[in-house]
Amino acid sequence: MRRFRVIHVLGIVLSLPLLVSSPVRANDTGQTIERKTYSTLGLRSCSKWLQDERSAKNLAQNGLNALNFIGDQSWLAGFISGFNVAITDRQDLLSAMDLQTASDWVSVYCSKNKSANVPDAVVALFVEIAKNNK
Repeated sequence: MRRFRVIHVLGIVLSLPLLVSSPVRANDTGQTIERKTYSTLGLRSCSKWLQDERSAKNLAQNGLNALNFIGDQSWLAGFISGFNVAITDRQDLLSAMDLQTASDWVSVYCSKNKSANVPDAVVALFVEIAKNNK
């Protein structure tokens, strides 16, 4: 029970920065930068996930930061951790998986199921893990 409380509190603390918006401001060229807000509310669509992933890859090639996809991956880390705790009693289904592997799995799922949402991909991931653990 103590482990659950520690994970729960840690999840809340780590999620707080995602709930804060940055103000709209001008960059060095005088262009307005759009304000982005990340929250744990609402669904993440597969089409948005794939769009953010493509943007991140393009930005990474140019040496720029890919905040949207970092936010998506941070959300994914919290969501799959919470889902793992919620559906398992004693077994950690994610013990053999890192965030990059889970993120790649979601990307493949979303590529095949563009009208789905990221939580659908997470459920499918856990179904696949459960099949492989039998």
